[in-house]
Amino acid sequence: MTEASVRPIRAAAFIWPRGFAEDRHYKALRQSVLEDIDGLILNLPDFTAEPFLGRATVRVRRPTLSELKCIAANRLIHVGKSYLCIEVTSVDYDLAHLKPVMSDGTELTADERENAILHYLQWTLQDFLNKFLTLINICYFGCLNCVFKISYIGRRRFDVGGSCETNIANAYLENEFIKKPVKIEIDPLEALEWSKGCKGFWSGVAESSVEKSIACLTHSFSVSERRNDPFSDLLWSLAGLEALFCDSESGISHQIKKRAPLLVDRFLFSGLDRRISKGYNFRSRLFHGDIPIRSRLISDDFDNYDTHYEYQAEEHSSFFLLLLTCSIVSCIRSTRHEISFKETIFSLH
Repeated sequence: MTEASVRPIRAAAFIWPRGFAEDRHYKALRQSVLEDIDGLILNLPDFTAEPFLGRATVRVRRPTLSELKCIAANRLIHVGKSYLCIEVTSVDYDLAHLKPVMSDGTELTADERENAILHYLQWTLQDFLNKFLTLINICYFGCLNCVFKISYIGRRRFDVGGSCETNIANAYLENEFIKKPVKIEIDPLEALEWSKGCKGFWSGVAESSVEKSIACLTHSFSVSERRNDPFSDLLWSLAGLEALFCDSESGISHQIKKRAPLLVDRFLFSGLDRRISKGYNFRSRLFHGDIPIRSRLISDDFDNYDTHYEYQAEEHSSFFLLLLTCSIVSCIRSTRHEISFKETIFSLH
């Protein structure tokens, strides 16, 4: 083990209340989630095959006062209650077998190599945090909003920055999509145990239909300062639904309308067939170039733009995000990792 291997490395993600106004039910849901995962301790090698991480552990805890003040000052946000820190730590990692070189093949100096491998490790830990948050937010309909990330190498601190938020939360709050609020029925440990059977989720290369649907859903998560736009959410959520429910390129909306209720009937969607048809008609218009789209190179407060179509895209994308999330939640709840359809026969593998 090298000298660098004795320094602890940590990566932390801080969960903060959302910036927009939350209704009473959603606040209660969020608080129950915080209570559910507070104190959670996991063994990281159970979820990743990276041998150099050693006995890395994940711990969910309350932030310290100094951490709260530091983040509040950095992000110009208020310090109050209901915050959590998700922290990954490794103290016995071994990176001796990693030999990074420059892109042109030039050998690194000893100091350059040490810095490179330590940074590689902290980004590996941050990558796990993003996946952990993704899984928990699928189960809890996007109520955990990460506002800031920090990494520590020994006593050196690196502000990774960036948020990790999902538009699932907006979809959940659209009460007209479902007849009553969604009831949370999955324990976080249950979801994490289920995820061990989704190797493609942890490796980042999806193979099964369920893994592909989750991969598409992750595109509704913002891991940078700029949020996704409703057009992107619409296209990616539909891609996830097609990966999950469709086995041919013809009659796509018909396949989803026929098969989605087999997974989501208990969620009591309102006007499921009608909303699927309207959303796919809107997507067709978008694909055929019938809808004006604002460039992402201009300011969000640009006035010379009709936001009518953007509002429509947001409504459709919110519905499809919720439908996709509920479908994945049903797969987790039934402990299945693949689904297939043959005519009128529905099978969970």
